[in-house]
Amino acid sequence: MKKLISALMLSLMVMSFAATVSAHEAPPPEPQPPHHHHHRPAPPQPAPQP
Repeated sequence: MKKLISALMLSLMVMSFAATVSAHEAPPPEPQPPHHHHHRPAPPQPAPQP
């Protein structure tokens, strides 16, 4: 039982270490501008009647 606990602790430490390393290596997320779309979607045009 003790071996299982130590294995869990080791895996937890490795996971947290990997998460910390990846978090430090990843560039900080840049603030997104409030408007993503450059062109506003046009309102639906009524179909021209023949």
